[in-house]
Amino acid sequence: MDAGSILLVLALTIAVIAIIARPFVFSQENQRDPRDHAISALRAEHEQILTILQEMELDHVMGKINDADYQALRQETLERGADVLRKLDDLGMTADDPRKMEAPREPDPLGLEAKIEQEIAKRRATARTCSECGKPVLEGDLFCSNCGHSLNHEEASA
Repeated sequence: MDAGSILLVLALTIAVIAIIARPFVFSQENQRDPRDHAISALRAEHEQILTILQEMELDHVMGKINDADYQALRQETLERGADVLRKLDDLGMTADDPRKMEAPREPDPLGLEAKIEQEIAKRRATARTCSECGKPVLEGDLFCSNCGHSLNHEEASA
C-alpha cells in the first residue's frame, strides 16, 4: 500500500468513528430545555389528580365514601390541582395543550397554506354526493357507503 491509500483509509476510519460517536457526545439531554422535566412532572401530577377526582366521585356515588369525607377529600384534591395548574402557568404551559408555548410559526412566504386550502375547497365543491342521502362518495364507488344506494344509474345519467 502506498501513502495515499493509507491516508484515505485513515480518513474514512476517522469519519466513521465521528459519525458513530456523535450521538453519544451530543446527547439530547444537553439540548433540552431545563424546564421540560418540571413541566412533564407537573403534567403527570395533573393527570393523576384528575384520575383521583374521578375515582373519588365514583366511590362517593357507590357509597364507599360518606358525604363529609368526600367533601373534605375533594376540597383538598382540588386545591392540590389548582396549585399544579398555577405552577404550570408560571412555567408558561397549560395542562391541556403541551406545545402551546412553542415558537410562533413563520409566515408562509409563498402562500402555500392558502393554495392548499383553495385546492381543498375546490375538491369539496366538485365532490360527488349520493342522491339518496347526500353524503359524499368517491369517484369509483358503485354504492353509497352510508345508505347503500346504487350509484350506477347516476353515472349513466351524468
